[in-house]
Order: sequence, then C-alpha cells, then structure tokens
Amino acid sequence: MAIERGDIEARVRKYYAEGRYARPDVVERGRERVAVYTLPGRLTAGTVLQIGPREYRVEREAYLVFIDLMHLANFAHPVVYELHDANDGSVTTIDEEFPLSNRELEDRLVPLVSPKE
Repeated sequence: MAIERGDIEARVRKYYAEGRYARPDVVERGRERVAVYTLPGRLTAGTVLQIGPREYRVEREAYLVFIDLMHLANFAHPVVYELHDANDGSVTTIDEEFPLSNRELEDRLVPLVSPKE
C-alpha cells in the first residue's frame, strides 16, 4: 500500500504535538524553536542529498521531512532529516547540523509546522 503525502503530514504533526522532536541538549541551551518542512513531492530512489559536507543516497522512493530544531539560528546547529518510505512508511533518520546544500531542493521545502512562540 503506497503512502501519501497527507499521511506523512498527519504523522509529523502528531509527532510534533507529542514533543517527539524536542531535544534535551537544545532545550538546555534555551534555543529550542522547532520548525518542520516537507517537499511537495517524493524523492526518487538514487537521489543524492548533499547536507553540509556529507552526501546521503535515498535508497527507496521517500518523502523528505526537515526538522529545524533551532529555527532561524544562523550557525551550525542540530537538525533532523527524515526519509519516510513511500511504500511502507518506515522512517530513516539523519541527524545533522547543516541545511541542504542542494539549492533546488532547499527552495522547494514548504513549511508544515511553525515554531511555538
């Protein structure tokens, strides 16, 4: 059964509401401002994500979710990328400190959840 973008959005909103994206190390620094973004479509298998100096290959068709744990911070800081498999919904998590280096993908990210004030 294929997973749709709406399924991913509902899951991510639930995770956000439950506080699953809270990170103690970020909270302790008083800098937690979680923002969540998604791409409007799926990434195809074989897509290479350039994140800072590292490359990650998307193994199966997936939805990309970007969780910025310190929204609007202009320095390297904890961020999370989730790849939600489009076929079975399984999630691969990438813990990083940098935004996407691929400008085309970064420009396509759309806000899903805004930071709590």
